[in-house]
Parts: sequence; C-alpha cells; structure tokens
Amino acid sequence: SDLEKMLKLAVLTFLCTYAFAAYYEDTAPMWIQKINNDPSQGFKAGYNPFLTGKSLEDMKRLMGTMMDRKSHSKARVVEHDLKAKASLPTSFQVGKDKWAACAGTVNYVKDQADCGSCWAVAASSTIADRICIANSASIEKQGDGLNENKPAIDMSAGQIMDCCSYCGQGCQGGYPIDAMRFYAYTGVVTGGWYGSNCGCYPYEIPPCPPSGCSGPEANTPSCKSSCRSGYSRSFNSDKHRGTDHYEVRGAANIQAEIYAKGSVECAFEVYENFMSYTSGVYKRKSGNYLGGHAVRVIGWGEEAGTPYWMIANSWNVTWGLNGFFKFKRGSDLCGMESQCVASVAKSADSNFQLTC
Repeated sequence: SDLEKMLKLAVLTFLCTYAFAAYYEDTAPMWIQKINNDPSQGFKAGYNPFLTGKSLEDMKRLMGTMMDRKSHSKARVVEHDLKAKASLPTSFQVGKDKWAACAGTVNYVKDQADCGSCWAVAASSTIADRICIANSASIEKQGDGLNENKPAIDMSAGQIMDCCSYCGQGCQGGYPIDAMRFYAYTGVVTGGWYGSNCGCYPYEIPPCPPSGCSGPEANTPSCKSSCRSGYSRSFNSDKHRGTDHYEVRGAANIQAEIYAKGSVECAFEVYENFMSYTSGVYKRKSGNYLGGHAVRVIGWGEEAGTPYWMIANSWNVTWGLNGFFKFKRGSDLCGMESQCVASVAKSADSNFQLTC
C-alpha cells in the first residue's frame, strides 16, 4: 500500500541520515589510532570538536576552493631574486619575528561555519594582515593595542563571498586569485565575525553549535551595497583597495614573499587524515580525497628535522593547534606550494581599524 511505502521510505531516510551524520565520530577513533601508531604520518591526531556531527558530505563542503586553476592563467606570477631567497632565516613568523604591531590581527583565527567559503575567509585574513603590515609603522606610533584576542583589523569575508560574481559560487566555492583581484579592483570593506556587529559588513553565517550543524549547507547571503545599520562610514568610504594581485609558486619564492610583504593565501588538496590533525607536522596524505581548501600561510620553521609551513585554518580554535597547523614544506605536498596568491596593500591607507 501507499502507506507502507511511505513508512519504508521514512525509516530508510532516518537510517541514512543517522549513518551519514555520525561519520566523523564513527571514523575519528580509527584515524586517531592509525595516525598515532604510524610515525611516518609526522603528526599527532586527536578529536577535533569543530567537526562534531559532520557527515562525509559535510566535511567535503568545507573544501570550497576550486582547484581547476581556471583563473590562474590570467594572473601574473611573481619571482623573487636569488639573493632574497638565499638570505632567508631558518624560521620566521609574521607578527612575531617582524611587524609585531600586527600580532593580534595575524593570530586571529576565523570560523567559516557550515559554508565552503574558505577561499574568501583566507583572502580576507591575508588582506587584513597585509594592510596592517603596510601601515605598521604608523600603527605602532598610535599604540592602538593590536595584540588583543580580537583583531583590530578585519576585512569582510562576507563581502568577498557575497558580492564577487566572477570569484565563484559563494558558499559553494571560489577562486583565491579572484578574491585578490576583487580587493585590487573593487575594494573590500571592513567586517567582523558573526554576531560581532563590528565593521561595515560582518559575516552573516553563524558558527555551528557544540552539537554540530545539521541540515543542508548554508546559502550564500545576498550582496549588500551599504554598511550595517548604525555604522558611521558609508560603504564606498569604507572600501580599501590593493594595488596588485598575483600568484607565487615554489617554497623559497613563497618564503621570500612572506618575509618581504607578509602572509599569503594558499590552496591545497585535503585528504581524510588531515581532519584529525592536532599537533606536529603533517607530512603524508591518506584516506579519501575531500576537496580543495584555502588557508593563510604566516611563516615557516623546522621540527624534528622536518621543514614546515605555519598556517592558519578557518575552522575555529577548536580545530588543530588552536586553529593553526604545521605542514611539510619543500615538496609541494598536496599542491600547497603551487597555488599561492597575494595582493599589495597601500602604505598610506587609513580608516581600516575595526569599529564596533
């Protein structure tokens, strides 16, 4: 009967939903044991609360970076000179070893929530770092206390994601190089994180609760052409523009770029073992391919003989090393060193500090 068919369909739907929803919790113990018993993995694994309740599909949709390199053919590739690459220190971190006034901005970890906006989130953080760095001399003189737990400079990931029509498909993914192009040509306004009521254009997608997100992926919010209610500046006067956008490839070249101008945004391929990272240097991929992910690279170093990149993720501070991770440097692991992008911030910029 029709009633029996409906009941069978309802039971099947419930069983499928339960089975898929528990994927991270079901597989994490296996990955944790496998990784921690295998020294060749190079890192320690543990349970990451950010991924609570995530199905395999949920984890895949966090990977919102389009990896087909369609837009890269249009971008200039920057090559640093041999002298700059030869004189690099063995370890370096933006905001720590240089540009100390920007430590609060550099060390701030965002939460992309249940949306494939990593490409826009990493871009907004990289742009914020570079605006701070380009203006760090004047910031230090002003003594504005940028070393707090919240960033004093935060550019709008929401505007990049919602309004850049040629960048991609918002929550369904985008191209980091086009986010940098958007900053250079159109301009990006300030914008704090969800619920902060800070800046012109705060992020509008709420972070997942401790129990995890459920249901379909968040929709991309509509593009706004005015600042939030009560904000003191107009949308156009709050815009900040870079002077260039380009690609950087190769480990030494990326190091020279970071040392000269600050953080860069890099895209890489994510495999399942990465999801359980908690410390150490990630140096071998394993498991299902989940997709392309964009992150902000802020420095480099060496641990137990393994060279690494120091990288800020966008999965809240409840993932990894308080939101950061170390990733093997020098072998283009997962394509990390072949898809890095940046823009140049203006040194005479103003009105970029976050107001709430």
